[in-house]
Amino acid sequence: MEEYLRRVQSRLGRRGEQRRGEEGRGEEGRGEERRGEERRGEERRGGERRGEDRRGEERRQGERAQRERTQIEGYQMAEHALLADAIEDPIHAVLGGPEPDVDTVAATLCIALHLSQKEPSGGVCVPVLCRRQRDAALPGETKKYLQRVKICESSLLWREDVDLLRLHHTGQFSLTLLRDGLLDSSEYHTLESSIVRVVHQDRQQDAGDDGASSAVTTVAGEILQEAAVHIGAALGETLGGEGGAGAPQGE
Repeated sequence: MEEYLRRVQSRLGRRGEQRRGEEGRGEEGRGEERRGEERRGEERRGGERRGEDRRGEERRQGERAQRERTQIEGYQMAEHALLADAIEDPIHAVLGGPEPDVDTVAATLCIALHLSQKEPSGGVCVPVLCRRQRDAALPGETKKYLQRVKICESSLLWREDVDLLRLHHTGQFSLTLLRDGLLDSSEYHTLESSIVRVVHQDRQQDAGDDGASSAVTTVAGEILQEAAVHIGAALGETLGGEGGAGAPQGE
């Protein structure tokens, strides 16, 4: 009997070990399945994130392309208006010079684009560059700049292509000078009533700098200053409105 009980216990022990082994293998299998599901879920989420990033980049590229097309169309419309025989809408020209270096070209394009956003409905603001000899090549740095901002060299307007006196006599013309000294005394006297202002004085200096400031620095500072004024005014109205609404009424 004792021997029989030992054999029974031995068999029961082996069966328990087998059962525990099967349970352990089952738990390992379930754990592997869970890890597989987590890995597949992470891969799926990663694919979704990459898809969202790709769609976002495509959307940003589309928006940039649209802005570039709008800018080119604006230049073409302004060129057509300047060269047309009959002037129907107000024209605001920005005359930049004396040479087509990067500072001059960038500043002229930037201030013209900025002013175009403030023109009344139907009006156009166009950059005009001066003092370029016929068939003379643009400086290499200027070409690189135009390529970087995706502006075709052939879309630029030059002083010799535009009759400022004819535009002046239409009564619908205004002129902003990038620098002083771009017009001789007789031209200035004739066009004086159309001249709005001179943006950059060559003797201007950067704050805390002993050297003369560049025209593009002056233009950028003016644009940022104007933006700060508008933002400050809007913020003041918002805060003032909220303060006024919540403040108790006086007697």
